Amino acid sequence: GLYAALMLAGIWYAASRKLFDRQDISLVKYGVFGAILGFGVLARIDGALIVAAACVVTVIFASITKRKSVLAAVVLGASAGIVSAPWWAFNYFHFGSLMPISGQSESLAGLLKVNLATGPQLLGDILSTFFYTPFNVYPGWVSLSWFALNATLVIVLFRRTHAIRKIVSLYRLQSLLPLLAAGLLMFVYYVFCFSAPHFLTRYLHPLRVLWLIIVALVTPSIIAEAKMYLLEAGRIRRTFAFVVAGTLTIAAIVFNVTRYAKSFTLTEYGPEFNSGLWADHHRDGAVGMTASGITGFEAPNVINLDGKVNVDALRARQNHRLTEYIVRSDIRYIADQPEFDSAIRSQALSLGAHFVIIDSVGSNYILMRTDSVATTEQNNKLWRPI
Repeated sequence: GLYAALMLAGIWYAASRKLFDRQDISLVKYGVFGAILGFGVLARIDGALIVAAACVVTVIFASITKRKSVLAAVVLGASAGIVSAPWWAFNYFHFGSLMPISGQSESLAGLLKVNLATGPQLLGDILSTFFYTPFNVYPGWVSLSWFALNATLVIVLFRRTHAIRKIVSLYRLQSLLPLLAAGLLMFVYYVFCFSAPHFLTRYLHPLRVLWLIIVALVTPSIIAEAKMYLLEAGRIRRTFAFVVAGTLTIAAIVFNVTRYAKSFTLTEYGPEFNSGLWADHHRDGAVGMTASGITGFEAPNVINLDGKVNVDALRARQNHRLTEYIVRSDIRYIADQPEFDSAIRSQALSLGAHFVIIDSVGSNYILMRTDSVATTEQNNKLWRPI
């Protein structure tokens, strides 16, 4: 959305104003470029990595004079910092950290193993250009194989068509360097230092944008090489090439049309959405949820428990005292996954609070705080302790 549009605006401006060309530089141009990137930071905070990458690229490529390059980088960084300063100040004075509380929350869980499988899988999706694989469905070796397959196909295709050599001679690619450097930084950071594999598609969007630009640049060269190959190829090879190309084209169209159409024709909703409806019909008490992103818009009595939008819950998680926070906050209901509910239920007992299962919404169980421990046959059948 807005983030991608601002990235493209920055690339267009850098290319049209011939930044990073080792020529006489205009500090005003680098200041404007920094301001565009600063608005990108306001759209998504990890845009700061693009700013940092742009500053490094500026020092290396802006001018043949190192002093001028450093000065241009300072102007670029300062401009981006001034534009994005309100967001940094808000985080620091309200939450005590430049990092938003959502980012702090996502850093708490240890999901490196899942990240190591999801990262290559996502790179494979990006290199395939038109296809996406489902998250956390296949074993790690399938994800690695998917990446290896697409990387091999891209390398072979680019070498056979000399695509990279041609676009380097035809286009000024320096404006893509900040996006490339930032994309690599984001991959390392979000795979090895973050714990939100389900959001990697969103976090690594700059790499997808960069790849789509490269695909757009190399496509004319690939088409020209394909025409020459077809003219020289025999009948069997020519037929085979048409069948493969036609099959891939039809598969890409069908896949994307059905995928996007499904987003607008949903007939089944996830447990979070339905839990929000449940909360809206039970306004006699607060309802605690971890994944409360959509439910908070459905019901006013939903309280976030993972700390992404609730600083008190975040501090409790950081100090390993989330259950104490739930008990102290007089949260009456908890709507969450069985594993989470089971842990909270058992820990609450040691604090003198009793939660029993009263309902289930999809894969979510609904706990209610009560004065006694439930022992009903129905509750014992439903509950699966970890």
